[in-house]
Amino acid sequence: KQTQSDTSGANATNILGMKLEDINPAIRQKFKLDKSVTGVMVTKVNRSSPASDAGLRVGDIIVRFNKQNIEKASDLQASVTQAQKSGAKNAVMLVNRNNSNQFIVIYLE
Repeated sequence: KQTQSDTSGANATNILGMKLEDINPAIRQKFKLDKSVTGVMVTKVNRSSPASDAGLRVGDIIVRFNKQNIEKASDLQASVTQAQKSGAKNAVMLVNRNNSNQFIVIYLE
């Protein structure tokens, strides 16, 4: 029987120096997330990265990116790519941290 202690499994996505994972039933249970919570969970933040500079932490849930709802990591990847192609230098994210929402500015390096 295989156990997985790390939440960043094969489905993890790397964006702006952070590893993200779609919220699945295992993550909901581990972090005691209500079914109403949507977004993608930060499972790792690399040092000296845009995510680290923005103050993102493991366990944060990215809910929105530049006013676009994020339901899975591919949504965030598409939104970041769109913002970078438009020449944006930064973006605003709505992040759920410990069941409290806050806005965070991230630089798009």
